[in-house]
Amino acid sequence: AISYAASFYWLSFTLDEIPIGVAYATWSGVGIFLITCLAAIKYFQFPNLLTSIGMGFVIVGVVLGIVVTIAVIIGSPANPLNLDFGGMDAAR
Repeated sequence: AISYAASFYWLSFTLDEIPIGVAYATWSGVGIFLITCLAAIKYFQFPNLLTSIGMGFVIVGVVLGIVVTIAVIIGSPANPLNLDFGGMDAAR
């Protein structure tokens, strides 16, 4: 319980820079991946092919969310749609 509370505490620091949806999706995606790796190593519970494909989609989604968020924050040309997350200043 202490680790869970601590993780929410540390997650709150990211909310000044990135949207809560991206932060929570990243936190959840990384958690799913790490728990699956731990289950494979410690309990020999290996995911089947469909589960592995689904986890791959989760990882791709998290990476895309991070890339788009970074592009919005720095005002990169990789943001051709001029996405704005409301209140995030590109001049930072």
